Amino acid sequence: MTTTTTPLPNGTPSRNGHAAAPPLTPVVTAGNGRDARGHFVAGNKAACGNPINRRMSHFRRVGLEAITDADIRQLFRRWLELALAGDSAAGGLLAKYCLGKPRELDPDDVDNHEWAIIARWPSRQEFESACIDLVRPQEAAHLIDQLRDVKPNLAGEGRANPHDLLAERQARRKRRK
Repeated sequence: MTTTTTPLPNGTPSRNGHAAAPPLTPVVTAGNGRDARGHFVAGNKAACGNPINRRMSHFRRVGLEAITDADIRQLFRRWLELALAGDSAAGGLLAKYCLGKPRELDPDDVDNHEWAIIARWPSRQEFESACIDLVRPQEAAHLIDQLRDVKPNLAGEGRANPHDLLAERQARRKRRK
């Protein structure tokens, strides 16, 4: 059995023995604004946006300009009064807009979720650096002294006290200048 191979547009022979598809060219058909594959082409007036969306956006903008903070407070107070009187729909609206949608947590994944929160905390070195860089030196030393009572050796490996940290940091700053 002999298979004939038709070369592909890039010049390589077809591996499956079938003729290669003709190359697609963006030919506009009969003024309908589409190419040979039916896709919209540049300049098509039919795909110029969503006029209903523009109108709704305009209405939202006008509505937000008309409503004041006091109006929103009055609305929430009214919802609260109705909810406390037993109106579950008002309670639902109040919960929806004040508390938001509750997150769904997998009970088996609670530990991983808590660990991810802890992992975002700054490291001890980041905390010390922030204390030294962003706080006056005396306040940083006092804070590290207090924290050392809670967690020993907070000042770092082999460092005797926060004052050594401050002196080391100030020496590094002088060397940079």
